[in-house]
Amino acid sequence: MHHLKYRWDDDRGDEYAGWGGSWWYFEIGDDGFPSRQVEEYDGGVRLRYSSEHHEDRFGGLSYGHESEMDHSADAALSAEEFDALWRQGPWYNDPA
Repeated sequence: MHHLKYRWDDDRGDEYAGWGGSWWYFEIGDDGFPSRQVEEYDGGVRLRYSSEHHEDRFGGLSYGHESEMDHSADAALSAEEFDALWRQGPWYNDPA
């Protein structure tokens, strides 16, 4: 398992485009597919997805293989760094 960080400077191109660009953080399983994902938008919105919260009206856990990502990762993260990020909140898409 490994952890990656990606930057997208473009907005989403949908009704939430006002959130701005974003950082995306992925936990990639040994099979090469994302198991957890955090999205942080420049406008302050934070989303997270996993097998327990796979999808909602804002998006969902990426389903493509790591080799199919749009571009190379901007940085690798340690498991500890990703877990600390995962525990932070608040989450805009908290299902609770």
